[in-house]
Amino acid sequence: MQAAGLEVQIAQQAYWPTPSVSMERVQTQLPDPSFAGSPQVLTFRLQQPVWTGGRLAAQSNKALANQGIEIARLAEIQQALAIYLASNGAPALLLVSKSIVVTVGPA
Repeated sequence: MQAAGLEVQIAQQAYWPTPSVSMERVQTQLPDPSFAGSPQVLTFRLQQPVWTGGRLAAQSNKALANQGIEIARLAEIQQALAIYLASNGAPALLLVSKSIVVTVGPA
């Protein structure tokens, strides 16, 4: 269930801008005063899509749906365990507790 929660968080973070850094080597035919001293250019970028055709919303909705499925699976397992204990496990637990009381009780 933690994975489903992380999936939702990742889908929400897809709306945030993405930073990137790159270094490139520049070669010019003529001497260029812009690149005097070093032929390398360091570029910092901050990118964010303007329109994704609904992809980000679809990923977010899918992550929320998967989280809902995991919550339902957990509830189903809890219910099955409760039904099992009510029909099979509870009498066995009562017998064990009665035998302990009988063993410890009379002195």
